[in-house]
Amino acid sequence: MEYNLLICTSTTKWIAIDIDPNGKLERISLDGNDFEEVCSTEEVSEFCAKILGYYNINKFNDIQLNVKVVMVSKYSPLISELFGQIKDACSVNIIDAKTIMPIYVLKNYPVKANRKFGIHCMGENFSFRVDDELTVSYESAGDGEELRIEPESFSVAFSFNCQNLISDERKYKALEKKYIEETEKQKQEITEKADELSVLNNKYSNIKSELETLEKQFISATCKIEKTEAKLKDQRSIIYFDKNSIAYLPSSRFGLSATIHPQKKYKCTLCKTDGEVIKKGQPIIEFDLEDYNKPGIVKSKFKGEIHYLVRKGDSISLNEAVAIVSDPMDDNEDVMKWYKGIKLGDKDE
Repeated sequence: MEYNLLICTSTTKWIAIDIDPNGKLERISLDGNDFEEVCSTEEVSEFCAKILGYYNINKFNDIQLNVKVVMVSKYSPLISELFGQIKDACSVNIIDAKTIMPIYVLKNYPVKANRKFGIHCMGENFSFRVDDELTVSYESAGDGEELRIEPESFSVAFSFNCQNLISDERKYKALEKKYIEETEKQKQEITEKADELSVLNNKYSNIKSELETLEKQFISATCKIEKTEAKLKDQRSIIYFDKNSIAYLPSSRFGLSATIHPQKKYKCTLCKTDGEVIKKGQPIIEFDLEDYNKPGIVKSKFKGEIHYLVRKGDSISLNEAVAIVSDPMDDNEDVMKWYKGIKLGDKDE
């Protein structure tokens, strides 16, 4: 099994990164840190010892280990010392970071002619320009698009490909086909939605027409109800216990008719059932008279449905309302509500 090790060095720090066969990157822990400051040959040896410990080996040729050292800062004698310690590995390459940076930028950012990039990496600063012919040249720092590159980005040195660097006709054709398919699908969906909308519009028009018809019918029915209610009100009549309604008073043996006293009350009996339809002139109430064997009789001067205002056994006095006669289609509740309004002096209640 092959192992890949990426070492990145700069003036201030050294970093070691393991790259597994699937391309997964993992910084090697250096006493709990992900980088180490290396300033002497002894520290180079310690740095290498920690890498050996990570792979659980004694020498760099104990396993098939491919090592690439990317110098982010300038070459120094410490790089030579590092090479001396790792030279027995399966393969060793020492690469200047300036060689890889343009490739990484070209693969990950849209690059146009006459564009300048300022790059920050591991505490070091770089600046390069792409000219009219797309030639890359490094120059002193200045104005330009600022990019930050992490050491892991140099893993491109292990798995270089041409993606994003050259035109891929197959990829373009696949994207074009996908675009056409999605466009046709969207057109179909739009057509279907338009058909659904047309159906909904027709339903809306029909419902609107039905509502307008119902509204007209409702207004017509309301007018008829109002006219009917007005007509029913006109046909409501109150019957009072008075001389106009008393149709019979018994006579004494001397031929004298009984007399109704205004301050006196008379116990009554109902001649009809509440809600019964009666004819004009029919008896509706009998009332007791002292000293007379026969009762007095109150008759209706109207025809229609009777609504009693008194009950059997009640005592009534002169000029008291005892019943209401209305159209048989009239509702008892409406009649009583109307009568209550009469009593309160508000006939429209």
